[in-house]
Amino acid sequence: MAEERQTALTPERIREAAAAAVAAGGDIRGQVRRLALQAFKARRLDPQAINAVMRAVTEGIGLGAVSPSSGVGSALADGVQGLDDALKKAAEAISLALQQLAAQSQDFTARDLRPSLDHLKRLEEDFVATVHAVGGQSGAQVKQSLTDIAAHMARAGTDTGGALRAAAEPLSNRLNAAAAEAGAAGAQAAQDVGLRLAALAGGILAGMADAIHEETPPRQDG
Repeated sequence: MAEERQTALTPERIREAAAAAVAAGGDIRGQVRRLALQAFKARRLDPQAINAVMRAVTEGIGLGAVSPSSGVGSALADGVQGLDDALKKAAEAISLALQQLAAQSQDFTARDLRPSLDHLKRLEEDFVATVHAVGGQSGAQVKQSLTDIAAHMARAGTDTGGALRAAAEPLSNRLNAAAAEAGAAGAQAAQDVGLRLAALAGGILAGMADAIHEETPPRQDG
């Protein structure tokens, strides 16, 4: 069933839907947020899948931003903020899933969980890098605006980054303390953690997305 949903919402379709949402104007942030959440829900929440959705949505935002009456810069900013909203929820779901796995000390050691925590910490960096990379391959007007947005994200931080920092520090401290008492971990154990984490986080995100389906975050100007 998950595979069917993923096939139905391919990167190409995500890109097209994001472009259409931005080109239509209106509530660009809300439309992009809902699209990205849907795409995340349809996949196993592992780093590769998350990065693929980020890339497809950002590319679609860039493609659609050339036509809205609100202006290219404003449309791009709203679209990227919508992706940030969705990515924040995905990060929170992964963090909650990682906390649950960390509590299962009989199944996994701190060393098993460390790679997944490291991936979680890099999520904001990957987000900024994606926006910058898509900007670099875009036309002049979109390129300048996305480059400026990426620079601002790197300088001021993102909502996703704020959620990550709030979650990662206590998790990191917990794993550091546990590592002192744990033995060496095998590569297979770390891989098992990744699979279980992605599946568990996907279920958590689905619940979050359903709960906020009709919620539209307030627009942040400036």
